[in-house]
Amino acid sequence: MLIFIHFPVDIAYIHITFKADIMAIAKGQHHSGKIGHLVGRVFNGKQVLQSIGKKPNQTEATKRSATLFGTNSSIAFWIRRILCNNAEKDSKVNYRLNSALYAIIRQCHDKANNSFTFTKDSFDELRGFEFNLSSPLAYYLSLKPQLRVEGKHLIVTVPELQVPRRFKFPVNAVSCAPILDVLLYVPAEGALWEVSYELEEINNVKGSVSPQEFSMNFPPGCIGLVGISLFYYSKEHNLKKMMNSKAFSPAAIVGAILNPGIPTADDLGTSWNDDEDIKLKKCQIFGIRRIRFSRPKRRGITSRVTYNLKNYRS
Repeated sequence: MLIFIHFPVDIAYIHITFKADIMAIAKGQHHSGKIGHLVGRVFNGKQVLQSIGKKPNQTEATKRSATLFGTNSSIAFWIRRILCNNAEKDSKVNYRLNSALYAIIRQCHDKANNSFTFTKDSFDELRGFEFNLSSPLAYYLSLKPQLRVEGKHLIVTVPELQVPRRFKFPVNAVSCAPILDVLLYVPAEGALWEVSYELEEINNVKGSVSPQEFSMNFPPGCIGLVGISLFYYSKEHNLKKMMNSKAFSPAAIVGAILNPGIPTADDLGTSWNDDEDIKLKKCQIFGIRRIRFSRPKRRGITSRVTYNLKNYRS
């Protein structure tokens, strides 16, 4: 109910039964401010007193669900920021990635004790996730890096690349500068580490690019995600010009791997970044296959997209 009133003084003190005197501030002919369980404001040039809405009573399960969704969104933010490098993303990538990641985290969440258990294939659904559906990486690059764990190290190998058999160029492109991005995430500590590698430049001539290999620290209890972005160049007046745009920017997640175990203080050095918003306090990572809780695996993950390749042919 709205109550229309007028205060004759600039600063009005109103006594509410069982409440202390509350001050309302005058602004010309009108007053604003909290008055007991009411709030004064102006509506269509008239003074209005409106009751203060009550806080909803949330169950513990509702609060946990909201917290989990917020944590999921924060993790997805770092994935987009690190693995997409400087490539342009499509307008719906936030929704698509949040949905795909949330399906994974919910599957690995045990509601009974509010804990998380990730296994070797927990993040497999993220492989092939495209950051820009208008120019899918899968059309231009038809091979994926090989990931393996050796003790506390992650080895990323980019196989020999045959051009044009395994790699395609758009019209007018003369070369491509691929970027390989790596995101390491320790959920139990809320710790992040990132690195980018410039891969060997690929020219638009028939031939091959030699294999490339990279090694980095990969502590126990860590999740590794790898992305590739392609930056194409044309040539005008003997000068190179980047061809990437909002509509054309191939980039995708091409690998996911986990290192089982529990990290120690020595495993995470000063180069790691901490973010409390992505910390999963009760978290375990095992080297076995997925452990199912009461909830069945969600089908139709949004990262699975069928492409009409005729739209991308040169």
